[in-house]
Amino acid sequence: MNRKIKFRAWDEEFKSMDYGGGDLLLRAGKNNSVVMQYTGLKDKNGKEIYEGDIVVVPFDVGDDELCVVEWEQCIARYIIKRVKVEPYTVQFYEIDDDFPIDFVEIIGNIYENPELLGDK
Repeated sequence: MNRKIKFRAWDEEFKSMDYGGGDLLLRAGKNNSVVMQYTGLKDKNGKEIYEGDIVVVPFDVGDDELCVVEWEQCIARYIIKRVKVEPYTVQFYEIDDDFPIDFVEIIGNIYENPELLGDK
């Protein structure tokens, strides 16, 4: 699978997301920005999915669930982490070939839209 290596950066000082070009990482390093990588995947609307995106996942019919896209270092894979987790339930799902990514929809990200997470 060939995928583009792309990044975006959240600039805490100016409260803005930078999807800039080739010097993004250099600028982000100087500004102490938070850098997030493109997962190589797109949501159901064709929007690129990055680390830190807040997504809606329809796990069951009529039961959409709020999740956050994260990089999980211990398994070296992107995951979709559930925001509200009940005791003894699955806390996250690996984004692999079996995950129904075509049904996921991005509704925001953790920096520009923290209110979507409620009282996480």
